[in-house]
Amino acid sequence: MSSHRPAGFLVTSTSNIVLLRQPRQARSRELVEKICSATVAIARESGVLAVNTNDIAQRAGVDISSLYRFFPNKAAILQYIVSQWLDQVRSIWDRYESDPQLLQLDWERYFCRLSSDWQSVDTQDYYHALQDAWSIYPELASMDVQHRENYIAFFVRQMKRFGATGARKEWIDLAMYLYIVEDEIHSKSANNAFSTLRAGRSLFLESMLYHLGKIMPANK
Repeated sequence: MSSHRPAGFLVTSTSNIVLLRQPRQARSRELVEKICSATVAIARESGVLAVNTNDIAQRAGVDISSLYRFFPNKAAILQYIVSQWLDQVRSIWDRYESDPQLLQLDWERYFCRLSSDWQSVDTQDYYHALQDAWSIYPELASMDVQHRENYIAFFVRQMKRFGATGARKEWIDLAMYLYIVEDEIHSKSANNAFSTLRAGRSLFLESMLYHLGKIMPANK
């Protein structure tokens, strides 16, 4: 992940903190990945409350003692997974604020490319599968709040960079609207309402471009 951080960007990664030991060898990293994948699979199928370490170990095909070498409990596994997901999101934002080629794009192409890259992260559906965990675990709820603040701050910075019209408060309101809509598209209720997640995201992109177009200068 890029070491570049725009001013005001909240660092929320806790992946190194919740691990009891770092998986330095390939075999250890593979084991941790199996544990995470099994956790998400169980949460997706039966809900977060159904997740427990014994089932995770069985689903991952690892010994329970191997799981406890890296994670003290289920909450730590969930926190690690969410932190990894957020790291990927932040790495995309970092790149979109530092890559010279991306910074040369006009606003419409910029946000279209951003939306496309964002979807590549969502294919792992960590956010969707673990969404119910936000209200259960305070640590995850705090990470979700910081993610929202980072999301809004990123969009406001881009609106300013592209010379958006109107007051900063209006930009914040628009960024919050985009966050809420995009978050809802990935909720379980919306996931069942849309024919496909891609269809929901396509409509979100159209809505985003429409509302941004109302405040972006014509020459941008």
